[in-house]
Amino acid sequence: MVKTTRYEKEGVTAMREAGYHTVRMPASGGGTTYHLPDFIVGKPVEGTSKATLWNCEHKSTRKDRLYVPKRELAQVEQFSRDFGGRSYLVVRWVDNTGGREHYFYALPDLRDSGKSYVAEHETALDDARFVLRPNTGNIIRARSP
Repeated sequence: MVKTTRYEKEGVTAMREAGYHTVRMPASGGGTTYHLPDFIVGKPVEGTSKATLWNCEHKSTRKDRLYVPKRELAQVEQFSRDFGGRSYLVVRWVDNTGGREHYFYALPDLRDSGKSYVAEHETALDDARFVLRPNTGNIIRARSP
């Protein structure tokens, strides 16, 4: 059985409260040889038959920098090519202030450190495409998608 963090569950719940359809992938992580994202987010585009689709890998950290192996995010990218949609790394910066925001990073916007991609707390608002605020249910566009 794959363990889901409470932060991942909180992100999924917050996306649902913001009006998005969200599905957690119970076989993400080590449960399968085919890597699946942690959750998939979708929302119909008003006035069309299209939908916004995001394939999300979720991480939480108490550190100022998060290093994610390139191979892990490459698998999410491959899933997005096969399934459709855009790939995002979703980071919840855990701190003592009670901040509960989830930052959505497009993979090309992450810093490349060789074997890993790096997300930094200090520049999160500048680097992330979206910020989800669970306490309000708002998704704030930090950058254009």
